[in-house]
Amino acid sequence: MKIKWSLLVFIFSLTILTSYGQRKITKYCEVRLSFSRIKGGYNITSIDYGKQQNVKTFSDSTVENKLEKVKDYTTQVGILNYMSNIDWSLVSIIPITSNWGTVGIELFFKKIFNDED
Repeated sequence: MKIKWSLLVFIFSLTILTSYGQRKITKYCEVRLSFSRIKGGYNITSIDYGKQQNVKTFSDSTVENKLEKVKDYTTQVGILNYMSNIDWSLVSIIPITSNWGTVGIELFFKKIFNDED
């Protein structure tokens, strides 16, 4: 009887612990590129990952540091490979157009974090 009761308490405790597991949250990032005719590649004009003044976007500051390093790349493939290496998935590519044609692109990425990240 004691073994059955202990097993029942263990299963109940395990159920409670797993139900309070870490909640997942999806965060997005936009990398905006403009075409440079002089360089023959792209310039990153902005990186938007929801950063607000005086508000911490990620609990781990290395995430922001890694995102800022994408500025070192000048080709679409380099940017896509780098973002993939730091576990961000490509969601969408949107061309930026003007009267002169396509002048840049916006790359949208997403990554799943634990709620407290």
